[in-house]
Amino acid sequence: MFATKIRIFIVIFLLLLWLIPYAMQHSLSQSDKEYMEHFDKGYSCYQNGDYRCSLSEYNSALKIYNMDKELYIRIATAYEKLEMYSNAIEYAKKALKYPDSKSIYKRANGFMFPLHTDVSAYYTIGTSSLQLEKYTDALNAFNYVLKHTSFKYTDAHFYLGQAYFGLGETKKALEEFMEHKATVEAYISEDIGSYYTLDDIDTVNQWINMAAAVK
Repeated sequence: MFATKIRIFIVIFLLLLWLIPYAMQHSLSQSDKEYMEHFDKGYSCYQNGDYRCSLSEYNSALKIYNMDKELYIRIATAYEKLEMYSNAIEYAKKALKYPDSKSIYKRANGFMFPLHTDVSAYYTIGTSSLQLEKYTDALNAFNYVLKHTSFKYTDAHFYLGQAYFGLGETKKALEEFMEHKATVEAYISEDIGSYYTLDDIDTVNQWINMAAAVK
């Protein structure tokens, strides 16, 4: 009897997860719907590798509503793909100003659980800062990422190693590279999927060799 009640509860819970986004979509204002149309088109362009189209749609959404953390993060990542790293950092930092509760994107999709999107913003700040050789900024960003994410297979240790290497702190760089290598090897040995490959081990080994060669 107890097991049957549990199964019924799970079915109801899953049904609610399916129904809530549908109900939320229908509760949006006309302005919100127009906003989401541009947002979704921007995402579609991004997925197709047309980052300028993506930015155009995201900026159209921005003219309708300019307090959505998720939108600023998407704009930042599009700029990063276009190698416009200063712009990427600028919009990632703008994302940090707004709470998730003001996100039309999350309301439209019925997200019931808190998503720590600040991690995404700091990740973009970190990777773009590395490209601009702003190693201290990258260091701070990826330390934040490691502190606030439970995602086991983050590349933050690898990027931290690059930041330390850029700052001339090769001992710390080696520690971070070794940590990343251990993560990659564990991932491959667990045969989880295709997130990491043997090429990733070759890449981190190159960085390990460079750091170890510095006297």
